[in-house]
Amino acid sequence: MLGVVAIGSAAAFRCPGPDPQAGPIGPGGAGGAGASTASGGSAGHGATGGTGGSTSSGGSGSGLTGGTGGFGGSISSGGFGGAGLTGGTGGSISSGGFGGLPGLGGAGGSISSGGFGGLPGLGGAGGSISSGGSGGLPGLGGAGGGCAGTLCGGTCVDVATDLEHCGGCFRPCSPFQTDVLQCSGGLCDSTCTPGFANLSLPAAPQPDDGCEAVAKRVFVTSTSPLASFNGTSGADAFCQSAANQVPLGGTWRAWVSDSGSSPASRFVPSPSPYVLLDGTPVASNWLALLGGTLQNGIDLDEHALLVSNVEVWTGTTVNGDGDGSSYCVDWTSTSAAITTVVGLTGRSDFGWSEVYPQWCDRTGLRLYCFEQ
Repeated sequence: MLGVVAIGSAAAFRCPGPDPQAGPIGPGGAGGAGASTASGGSAGHGATGGTGGSTSSGGSGSGLTGGTGGFGGSISSGGFGGAGLTGGTGGSISSGGFGGLPGLGGAGGSISSGGFGGLPGLGGAGGSISSGGSGGLPGLGGAGGGCAGTLCGGTCVDVATDLEHCGGCFRPCSPFQTDVLQCSGGLCDSTCTPGFANLSLPAAPQPDDGCEAVAKRVFVTSTSPLASFNGTSGADAFCQSAANQVPLGGTWRAWVSDSGSSPASRFVPSPSPYVLLDGTPVASNWLALLGGTLQNGIDLDEHALLVSNVEVWTGTTVNGDGDGSSYCVDWTSTSAAITTVVGLTGRSDFGWSEVYPQWCDRTGLRLYCFEQ
């Protein structure tokens, strides 16, 4: 601010800036110092820019190779870099300095926007309470919004679900013997072609091997037939219909016995594993299935939904033979006066097939269905 001089004073009115009585600044000399309450002195034609005033704009440098940018005033705009190497430093409460054309970007102010990078240089550093600096055109860019997933070849993907990058970059889910490809949790758990199973589920970085195992699938029905489903042939038809409606494909038979038929006599024994629809192993082969203990209980329906502790019509022992009961009069009666053996979903001991006798008039019981 200009001082007010009393009229009649011997002091003459002075303009801001250097004393006009002072000798001229020679070419190539240093810039004059800014007045304490005036705008910063302009730089001379030499190398160094003038120092900014304490309450004013920073000095601007110029020269053959560009002088050093002036320092911003304490309550003003940051200095601007010369055309040479280094950008000016931002003011403490002001905009960040701007980088010189071929140099580094100026540092951002402490409570301001970040400095901007020079054309071929690095992006300026962001202010402490501001947006980040933007990168120079040919240099490194400023901090971007970021990739919430994983960058694979410049593309942001979710390796937990991406079919081409399942569990890691460039790790596709194999289509071998699959009907529907699927990646869940970084593992390829694809739906398999009938007669195959995805048992190994290799994790990254190992490559996926698709549905690598020949296997037979097992499920428990989601709907509940009455005991009068008309013999083992009626039970087989019930299982086949449930599988077709999904559709699962394949040929299916029910784990049910009557006076003339049983799984031991009706099923096609498999040397391959029996698995649930999600690939969970039930038994390693036919002999293991009849061994009395399963690897895991049968508790998924034809939609791969959990069915826990639900009774199942069987009339069958764990070795695949009929239990010798009335079989609800060969599955034609819903009488409350007769019983047959039932199983329980989720059980892996003998109870999966013969947990206890149950009255034939009960409702809500399911059927076990095995792929042949």
